[in-house]
Amino acid sequence: SDIRQELIAHLRQGWWSAQAHLVMLGRQSAKERVAAFLISLASHRGVEPGQSLELPMGRQDIADYLGLTIETVCRTLTDFKTTRAISIPDRHHVVIRDMETLEALAEGEDEES
Repeated sequence: SDIRQELIAHLRQGWWSAQAHLVMLGRQSAKERVAAFLISLASHRGVEPGQSLELPMGRQDIADYLGLTIETVCRTLTDFKTTRAISIPDRHHVVIRDMETLEALAEGEDEES
């Protein structure tokens, strides 16, 4: 039936999403995780570079989701701000200023450590 096929498709998508999240936790650096998180969030919300991106959760929740400490998330966001990849108008919003730089960071390029 159609409902059964939709349910299977939904479960499969959830499984792939969980699998990708586990790979991210195991293989990506902190900078890669935070950059990929911001890119993914902007993409899902249809937010273009230069527009304000609302963060749906606090820094601690972002840290938990990414498998990082809150200090690492805050430091990484500050690093991104310093390099002008993003700006942070307030605690609940980020503006992606340089998508190319953010994408390079998400892919492990431009990594200093």
